[in-house]
Amino acid sequence: MAKRVPKYMQDPPEEKKVVSKGCNPEIELNHYVALTDENDRLQWSAGDLIREKIKETYVWNQDHRTTTKSKKGHWEIAEKTELEIFKACRYCGWIVKWKKATKKGWGVLPTKNGELIKIGRAENRKAVNVCKFVEGNKSKWHGYPIDYRDENDVICDNALLYWYKVLHVIGKSELNDIRRQLDSSLVLEV
Repeated sequence: MAKRVPKYMQDPPEEKKVVSKGCNPEIELNHYVALTDENDRLQWSAGDLIREKIKETYVWNQDHRTTTKSKKGHWEIAEKTELEIFKACRYCGWIVKWKKATKKGWGVLPTKNGELIKIGRAENRKAVNVCKFVEGNKSKWHGYPIDYRDENDVICDNALLYWYKVLHVIGKSELNDIRRQLDSSLVLEV
């Protein structure tokens, strides 16, 4: 039985890569995103998420690509894979509004077997399977690997419940541990 391919992978957006100031490559996306209400609850209709096609820009921030003495989390996956995780985050609604209507989202990279792939290292240099995306000025997004146990990187329930109920990459006890910011498989080196 063939596995259903998510729409964000079926309908490739019109993408145009440009170089911005500071040599951070950007890509303009015209893609589908899940809608949430003012309380960050996902909106549903007839058993499916309500989505709309919007234009956004994703920036590959080079501060999160270098490993030299940077005190920031850094990616250990290809830029194309980073972008796919971001598109999944937006398409599936793993996102919440933050201060002053800024948005944050979280992502993971599962295998077909339901295992998570290491995507990079958090600020504390721990190898991790989870990342955070942050909306900046003019709907420009960028992301970086995180350790969710940090108080600034708590993962939203929309993402956790999807990873538990749909992707099956975390179990019930692990879901509760992550909510309490305890150790889990999302951080590989504890």
